[in-house]
Amino acid sequence: MASLGESEVVLVDPDGDLILEVGKEHDLTENNVKVSQNNKGDSDTAQQQTAKSKVLRLRVCSKLMIMCSPVFKAMLNGPFCEGRLPLNAAEPPILKLPDDEPVAMGELCKILHHKCDIDVDCKEHNARLATGAFVDWRRDTRDYATLED
Repeated sequence: MASLGESEVVLVDPDGDLILEVGKEHDLTENNVKVSQNNKGDSDTAQQQTAKSKVLRLRVCSKLMIMCSPVFKAMLNGPFCEGRLPLNAAEPPILKLPDDEPVAMGELCKILHHKCDIDVDCKEHNARLATGAFVDWRRDTRDYATLED
């Protein structure tokens, strides 16, 4: 388990016993160079060449994630290596989810933990969740994640 400073972790649940490390950090320069060669003179592409993909670390309650998602239930209670994580609020383990979209997972965790800002426009909120296609199929939490107007 890697050691993280509290400032690097979004405290969805300050007493949470699990840290989700969502996304993967990698330099996007290589992909953007190929794009810029095809779109010479495109200033937006040139600006994006130094961009990096971000990793989001979320401190959550594993029990709540298990109750709300059959996928998390299978992952954290099942025979997988994640099921053997030493869940502990004093020193929460890190569960890496490199293939998930950080912003959408962050929104989903906030909703499930009742930390959602009630002033957020529902359409804007649903659009942000839709950027992470996992909401409908990967985590099987669509009943919890969609807000109605």
